[in-house]
This record gives sequence, C-alpha cells and structure tokens, in this order.
Amino acid sequence: MNPDDAAWLFGGGAVAFGVAFALSILGSLLCTVAPIAAVFWFIRKRKTEAAALRLASARWLSTAGRVLKSRVEVSGGDHTSVRP
Repeated sequence: MNPDDAAWLFGGGAVAFGVAFALSILGSLLCTVAPIAAVFWFIRKRKTEAAALRLASARWLSTAGRVLKSRVEVSGGDHTSVRP
C-alpha cells in the first residue's frame, strides 16, 4: 500500500471529523433518550411504591364494631355549621 493513499484520510482530518460526527450523534441520542427514560423510571418507581403501600394496607387487622357518635362539620364562606 502506498503511504500517499492514506494521507488524505489522516492528514485531511477525516478521522477527527468522523469522531466528532459520531460523538455528536451519540450526544443527541443521549439528550433525547435520557429524559424519556427518566420519566418512565419515575412512573415505575411511583407504581412500585403504591403497590407496596397497597399491600401494607391490605395486611391491616380488621375490626368489628359500631359507630357510637358521629358528627359532620362544614365550614366555608362566612359561617360554620355542625350537625350531630
């Protein structure tokens, strides 16, 4: 192989251009995929936490009883009313 045949590749900056081009493509993909992946990760984390809370609440002991006294308090505007 003649050394002058490869001179255009290395001496002309084609390798540097190729590396810069590849890095720019990877960078743009990262900037596009990373936020989408973060959103999906956040949704999955919240779903896992909700499932854990749901499972914990299902293990609560149940009680049998009756309501002896109850009241409803409504407030709003310029008055408050309490109904037994």
